[in-house]
Amino acid sequence: MNISKSIFKKCWQFLPEIYFSLICLWGIIESIYWMISRNNFHISSIYLPLILLCIAMQYHWKSLLIAWVFSVILGFGSIYMILAVLSEFNEFQPDDPKGTQLLITGLLIFGISAIFAFAMPWKYMKRIE
Repeated sequence: MNISKSIFKKCWQFLPEIYFSLICLWGIIESIYWMISRNNFHISSIYLPLILLCIAMQYHWKSLLIAWVFSVILGFGSIYMILAVLSEFNEFQPDDPKGTQLLITGLLIFGISAIFAFAMPWKYMKRIE
């Protein structure tokens, strides 16, 4: 029982890093699929592995500076994407269910990303105090 509790506590503590890692892995797999099936190179083939590398470095070093830089970049990127989702939602007709699906999915993914991005450095600040 104690082992499962400690594993759950550790996973809960690093939930933002786990979330961003899963998002990056999903993007990398999708990027590989597009390269193989359509012979189409996308820039996400470069920056998603770099984000995954930054997450691994942050997990290893637990640096407050890396956490703040990473937090600001991912947080403002998530806010930008929320605004892009809202802009794209306005292009749909009011009764179109695809627009509602886009809005709910986009706000869920990027809203959670923004919350996790801005919450990430706080756990490292607690260690310094």
